[in-house]
Amino acid sequence: MMQQLSQNPVTQKLAALERKGWTVGAVAKELELSRSTVSRWWHGGPPPDSPAMVLLALEVLAQRPVPARGKTGPKPRLPPGQDTG
Repeated sequence: MMQQLSQNPVTQKLAALERKGWTVGAVAKELELSRSTVSRWWHGGPPPDSPAMVLLALEVLAQRPVPARGKTGPKPRLPPGQDTG
């Protein structure tokens, strides 16, 4: 279990998600971030450049059921011909 190494709000929110059963990998996948980025925050590293946005995203995750290991659900897809890339 994660130690409370930091009092920054992102680390606190991640600790709450961990208590619910979320993993670094599941959070990273849901937020479309690298595992190393989320792990750095998870372990009390420097907070993100936009902590308010990250906190909002983590709050949304906190309202979702914890995904089964290895299953974070399908990503929404645009209909054919409507992709932005």
